[in-house]
Amino acid sequence: MGITAKDIKPCYLVNYRCSVHGGIKYKRGKEDVEREGQAETATWETVRYMDDKEEYKAATSIRAKCKREIENLGVPSVLGVILEKERLDDLESLVADWQDQVDTFNAGSQFSNLRFVVVRFEVTGENEVALESMLSDMRDTLDELRSAVESADYKGIREVVQRMKGYVSVLPDNAAASVAKAIEDARVQARQIRRALVKKGEQLEEVQTQVNTYTIDMARFALLDTESPESDDDAGAEDGDDIAAAMAGVRAAAVFMDGDEDADEPKGTEDADEVDADADPFDGLMGSLVPNLYGMMDGDDA
Repeated sequence: MGITAKDIKPCYLVNYRCSVHGGIKYKRGKEDVEREGQAETATWETVRYMDDKEEYKAATSIRAKCKREIENLGVPSVLGVILEKERLDDLESLVADWQDQVDTFNAGSQFSNLRFVVVRFEVTGENEVALESMLSDMRDTLDELRSAVESADYKGIREVVQRMKGYVSVLPDNAAASVAKAIEDARVQARQIRRALVKKGEQLEEVQTQVNTYTIDMARFALLDTESPESDDDAGAEDGDDIAAAMAGVRAAAVFMDGDEDADEPKGTEDADEVDADADPFDGLMGSLVPNLYGMMDGDDA
């Protein structure tokens, strides 16, 4: 039932940088260090100076929105954004639009300057190093999802599911179906966990006893790296899919003995404490540029 790295469908790795330069300065004072045994505590005063607060805020807003839109095209990973080949036109259109916005901002700004660059690499079965890294990242993300479900952390579940967008587009059909079921089941459980904790006031420990990770385990198993000659058409794989589908349905209908969504809550307003989109400690960098060892640069970009 497992897959190898070469089973991943041909795709692109997209690396980008959208960074803000100038317009802000920091000055740090002398450190005050306290030691107790092997522990050490250091404190210092930091002064921040902005030449034009509104201009700098506009620059960081552009950076954050650009980062969000590029990552939403595919799947963020340690190597870059994994992008299915069918979305290449979307990427090129998006890059052209953001380049225009960056150029317009830079033409009118006085203190801050935006730098924007996007590099994409074609990844196929020959680039096994990159493919294995991508597959390993997918497994790790499923492990994160399992941990969030086990902890009854509905915010954590939603954050991981958001990062899993697009996985199914680059996986072989059998594994993609298992991952899709795991994602849908996790979404259902996140809604029910939130309702139990926030609306009904149930204790976290009690809610944790009612969650189920079966479909996530099935998806994780589907992504096991194996050299097994079994094909996607084997009856065993189909049986596993049927079991996963049945369990997802059971969870959707029976989790917490109440499968209904919150009827009194408009969609899209479930969380009021979202992370500030402008906060970007890594300045918009999605990893370093991928060398030729990991991917071949397209040769048709004349």
